[in-house]
Amino acid sequence: DGLFNLATSLTSVNIPPGVTIIKSGTFSNTKLTSITISANITSIGDSAFQGTTLTSVIFEAGSKLTSIGNYAFLGATSLLSITIPASVITIGNSAFQQTSKMTSITFEAGSKLTSIKSSLFAGATSLTSVNIPPGVTSIGDYAFQGARSLTSIIIPATVTSIGQNAFLSVLALTSVTIPANVTSIGPYAFNTATALTSIIFEAGSKLTSIPSGMFLNATGFSSITIPPSVTSIASNAFQGATSLTDVYYLGTGLSLTYETPTSFFGATNVTIHNYEPYLTYIMTFIDGYIQYGPAALYVGLNIATFKSTEAAFDQAGVFLLGTGIYAIYREQPTISITADPLLLAYSISPSPTTTKVGMQNGDTLSQAISSTITTTVGGSLSSSGHYVIGDHSLTPSGAVGGLGYAFSYSSSTLTVSAK
Repeated sequence: DGLFNLATSLTSVNIPPGVTIIKSGTFSNTKLTSITISANITSIGDSAFQGTTLTSVIFEAGSKLTSIGNYAFLGATSLLSITIPASVITIGNSAFQQTSKMTSITFEAGSKLTSIKSSLFAGATSLTSVNIPPGVTSIGDYAFQGARSLTSIIIPATVTSIGQNAFLSVLALTSVTIPANVTSIGPYAFNTATALTSIIFEAGSKLTSIPSGMFLNATGFSSITIPPSVTSIASNAFQGATSLTDVYYLGTGLSLTYETPTSFFGATNVTIHNYEPYLTYIMTFIDGYIQYGPAALYVGLNIATFKSTEAAFDQAGVFLLGTGIYAIYREQPTISITADPLLLAYSISPSPTTTKVGMQNGDTLSQAISSTITTTVGGSLSSSGHYVIGDHSLTPSGAVGGLGYAFSYSSSTLTVSAK
């Protein structure tokens, strides 16, 4: 072990074809700038290339490599990229920690890797994206801590656990999808992931709890949907998530518990939707509202008629619900448009107007009608192009709805008199 450790003048090496193992510390702290690892190498030991000046590591085609040891490339700060052979089954803790110039790591198709170990890419500050290979079942503690340039990561469906602080201070990560098979996530997993704007839990999620500090100081996202499998939110889970306003819970309200107020400490405007004990599911209709609380439907002021299978109501009040599934909807309202009657002297051109009634919920005309209403004047014109003396019909038409309104029209009369 440590055969060439601290051989600070060593800049290149040719590994004989008969060598199958690179032992622990063999080239640590040397000035190697590049190396080609033969296909016969089956194992790279702990700290084998730790602290080197390597910029390039190439594995020969048909590599038989199965393991890369702990700290193997720790602190290889000049390493720019690496492609891991498909044959590799294990990569040890901190193997690429503090490889601060590495921008990409590629896993060959058909990779046999089973886990992302603790601190594997911690401090890899230039790493921008990682596609974790299918077959990996776990992401270890601090795996990507401080990988501050990481903007995207694909977590495969095979992953079942994500360790504590796994993505701590991954400052550029904008979105993450948690696979359905993940059953456990460690505390502070996305602590200070300040650019996160999208967090998706896949349908069928098996996750049962949101751990302590999971999104501590993750200030970028405004809403999150929590799967029905989750039954608890631990302390500090969303502490300091200052942009968070809406938490949508898809399970039965009574099954969800959280530590108040510390779970959301510092997230001062949070509404937990569809969570019965804390009375939420809020839908806003202009200046009215509906709230779904414990076994009751609360109807705010200025609400149009809302109907359930048992009753209808059109003013503020409470309607108790039984068990079952309910739909809340607004029956299509109708705006009545009536032509205003006109009385004009002969030769004066008419300028028809209309009266509109029937807007609801505080809707304005500009919201409810998105087009110009046309009023058609019936009857005959004189040879000089004026409406003849007598009665003429005024017929409105052409309204287009902006909020789903229906329209009814009523005609009126233009009466032309002699001068």
